[in-house]
Amino acid sequence: MVNKVMAKKVFIRTFGCQMNIRDSEIVAGLFLDKGYRLAKSQDEADIILFNTCSVRKHAEDRVLGNIGILRKLKEKRPDLVVGVIGCMAQHFKQKLFEVSNVVDIVCGPSDEEKLPSLIGKFLKTKKNILSVENINKPRKEVLSGYRENKDSAYVVISHGCDNFCSYCIVPYVRGREISRKEKDIINEIKKLAAQGVKDIMLLGQNVNSYKDRKDRSRGGLGFIRLLEKINRIDGIERIRFMTSHPKDATEDLFCAMRDLDKVVKHLHLPLQSGSDKILKAMNRGYTVKKYISLVNRLREIIPGCRLTTDAIVGFPHETKKDFSKTCSLMKKIRFDAAYIFKYSPRPKTASSKLKDSVAKEEKERRNQVLLKMIKSQAICILFVVCIFGFGLPQYAFADMDQAEIAFLKGEHDLALANCDASGRGNYLKARILLKENKIQQAYDIFENILQNDSDKALHDAAQLGLADTFFAEERYDDAIGEYRKIQEKYAGSPFCALAFYKIAKCYRKLGQMEQARVYVQKLQQDYPLSFEAKLMDELDNSEFVYSVQVGGFSKYANAENLVNKLKGKGLDAYISEKEAFPVVYRVRVGKFKAKSDALVCKALLEKKGYKTKLCP
Repeated sequence: MVNKVMAKKVFIRTFGCQMNIRDSEIVAGLFLDKGYRLAKSQDEADIILFNTCSVRKHAEDRVLGNIGILRKLKEKRPDLVVGVIGCMAQHFKQKLFEVSNVVDIVCGPSDEEKLPSLIGKFLKTKKNILSVENINKPRKEVLSGYRENKDSAYVVISHGCDNFCSYCIVPYVRGREISRKEKDIINEIKKLAAQGVKDIMLLGQNVNSYKDRKDRSRGGLGFIRLLEKINRIDGIERIRFMTSHPKDATEDLFCAMRDLDKVVKHLHLPLQSGSDKILKAMNRGYTVKKYISLVNRLREIIPGCRLTTDAIVGFPHETKKDFSKTCSLMKKIRFDAAYIFKYSPRPKTASSKLKDSVAKEEKERRNQVLLKMIKSQAICILFVVCIFGFGLPQYAFADMDQAEIAFLKGEHDLALANCDASGRGNYLKARILLKENKIQQAYDIFENILQNDSDKALHDAAQLGLADTFFAEERYDDAIGEYRKIQEKYAGSPFCALAFYKIAKCYRKLGQMEQARVYVQKLQQDYPLSFEAKLMDELDNSEFVYSVQVGGFSKYANAENLVNKLKGKGLDAYISEKEAFPVVYRVRVGKFKAKSDALVCKALLEKKGYKTKLCP
């Protein structure tokens, strides 16, 4: 029996937040300690665990879709064990067995340390196992030695949440807020430092409300004092944290961020809405005026501090006027990045009792409006601050010349006409040439900047451009080598996250999904709040397949008509939305693991008169 257990392989697929990523690491470590091995893919696994998210219905639908895909695999391999852990397990409980006969084990967040024994029990009895105990009990901390990344680490400082925002399911699936003991946190970080970890991310649903349990009656050890103690630990070089709630963020916190040299000058401060009416309905506990005041003080105390946020569109009774207020406020604040979510009712929450009054199409429109605005701001910040090293983003346009402004507007001819002979002028020219597919000319300029330009501030940007030329030529192996140089030669460059993102894309293009996931995990671990990490979220939790695209439409109805026509011919056609503004509805056929099968489908469609494109 021991030999059989020793041979069994476990594959864990993680959906959702950084807390889930850390939980998956702990679970992986528990299995390794019991003699199991980690599988590289679900095809070679004996046990598949889905660590799940319930924050949005879309997240749950993704999980259920991925579980459904396993039905055929389980028919071929009836001994395959499938488990659901995390928030969906706590939310659905017994219903998961009813929803899918593929699922064997359902285990909530508070019981995950029991998973190896639960698996052992199932292997003996072959009977479904449900383990979802009281989520409000103090959680047993299991510090398994397994970490995905050897240089950085997530450290959980609290579990659960007491805020009860009216739209949020977290208190119902993660329980009430419970802070870990200060000494346990400090000891964990000291051990990590001894193992060579340099960068830590402190995790909690609301880190600002942290209080040491042993001293709660006297106010506890606050978050600021915890930061001060961690800042004194030898070996730790960077301290990050998330998430902060605006009602608990204070001027004292901003001063601590400024004064503690190891704390990264970045604050993730969820806004959610720019309308006081909606904020009150959300039970957020602050007003627009309070939020603006916080941002102003943050920027006064820490000039140049990176500020990111979350926003929800389509909350019940959000009018066009309410949404307009959100747009205006986000334009005014100019966040470095923002994550935009479409509202979906969550069971048990207060807002689920309200009528979901904003139409799906209107939610999508509002979502795209904010995405377009944030992406355009982010491009300006990336171009001006990262590439040319200017100061605060809100002052960036004052420092831009006519060529750079034209480039940002997409007026490439005007930009080229105004490029000067300086290093930054040449860099801009190379970027335009690359966009126009004049790859060799762009390569020559990037190479010249690296070899001859005395302005070393441009070298990491030029290295990125050089790598991009190989990517454009589909020379992905060469591109990977060039992107890696950004990490190797320019540590601390603002392009390091982008390099990880591009390397992952290269491996995906090559069909090497396991290597792609390695870099996705590096990206999510080292730069969890970057745009690149957000863009790669889907890749980390998806199987690599090929499809054949046969059209793209601005109207959903036109795409749907083509899909129905193709289905009438017996083809597996579907709509894939492209994140753009306006939305593009792409019609694709098939999901093929083998490229050869996709090429056969492509040839068949071309014979029928369709213009096609092979898509990974």
